[in-house]
Amino acid sequence: MKKGQASIEFMFLILISIVYITTAVVPMARNAQGLVYDTENVSRTNSEAQKIVNAITNISMQSTGSRETVTIFVPADSNISCFPAKISFATTLKEKPFPGQCDSLSGLCTKDFTLPASAQMDCKIKGISGPVATKVIIEKQATTVAFYQ
Repeated sequence: MKKGQASIEFMFLILISIVYITTAVVPMARNAQGLVYDTENVSRTNSEAQKIVNAITNISMQSTGSRETVTIFVPADSNISCFPAKISFATTLKEKPFPGQCDSLSGLCTKDFTLPASAQMDCKIKGISGPVATKVIIEKQATTVAFYQ
């Protein structure tokens, strides 16, 4: 075997490796990064909505005038909404499909938290869209629980 032939074979092997990396590894890494981003956003939004639900449940069992302030962070592409009998969230996904309660066709992940019957909501704000860090106030009124900023 000549030295020139070994060099050409080595360069050919390097070329094949580069083609493989750019066509297979890099796209998979981007896809994995998008899934991590989606998972982080869905988990964070779920956690923040759960904090609100826990505060509402707690305040609904207290006396009139009780108030709790909750600091939340709603990630980008996410929304937490208030309805008379539930709190819900929606997160737009970057990657599809995503397992669980997410609609892979629309790219939207949603979840509803049903509130106890004693927590009839008075939603002063209908929704909070991210990215935003904000404080929400949950206050027990005579017959309802108020939700406002």
